[in-house]
Amino acid sequence: MTKMNTRKKRIRNVLMKTAIILIALVITFIYDSMKKDRLDEATGQKGEDAISALGDISKSAPVVHKEKEDEKAEEETEAKESTEVEEDIEIKDIADLKAGEEDIPEADDKFKQASASIADSYREHGEDAVLKAVDVLSETEVAQGGYPITEPDFSNLHPINFRGLRQVYTYFRIRESMPEVVINKLHGAAVIMTGAVMPVYRIPEDGAFHAFWLSNPAIVLAGCVFCSPPTLADIVYVYKDAGEVPFVVDREKLFKQVVLVRVIGRLFFGPEKRGDQTFLFSIQSSDIKVLN
Repeated sequence: MTKMNTRKKRIRNVLMKTAIILIALVITFIYDSMKKDRLDEATGQKGEDAISALGDISKSAPVVHKEKEDEKAEEETEAKESTEVEEDIEIKDIADLKAGEEDIPEADDKFKQASASIADSYREHGEDAVLKAVDVLSETEVAQGGYPITEPDFSNLHPINFRGLRQVYTYFRIRESMPEVVINKLHGAAVIMTGAVMPVYRIPEDGAFHAFWLSNPAIVLAGCVFCSPPTLADIVYVYKDAGEVPFVVDREKLFKQVVLVRVIGRLFFGPEKRGDQTFLFSIQSSDIKVLN
């Protein structure tokens, strides 16, 4: 009986693993098949992407998880030193940067549809609604982290878009670890990325945020973002450290339309957890600009 139970458990684990792989592949195929060229143009997601430029991520070796406490302490020290260096760097005006020089175009039918979806979502769930990812991570996935940190170069920003993050997400859900080629190049690197603002926590009355989701604008086209939460591939945790000047946006505007922003900062890979929120990608922001 014990052997039979062990065999059933092994089969069940294999089936669960296979299901995760199939779901990840299906999600990737669906998103890549969506006809959203105009939306990609408007959000600056077309063209070069630093992750895609690294080559075939599927052939990369998984990052080995570091378990030694002294190595973790050393990495935390390096991160702190890198942050101190970053504070001394003067960020150039966004208009002078190589990535995303063009201003956001006028809203077309897709953006009108997305804004209507956002307005409907808040009307249905209330202004205190917050966004959470639908993903449930395995113990092996949760244990990842402690990656080597790259020194940021804010004079040469890496452009990032959601298609690139989706490649990393698919790799992560299949192998339960990050691709080495991406981590070695981009963990801690200075990046520029465009997306929509969605609440991580209750929206404050003054519209001042220290953290928000930089989300893929395409997810609101699928309907209510609170009824059908996105995967970890479609949200990036953008934050400012305590004591820094918060990001401020018109609170009412968030309830009525898709608010697009362009973020400059340091990209980090997880998974990480803040409160009851789990995320796979985060950006420690140094500059945020509203585009519409």
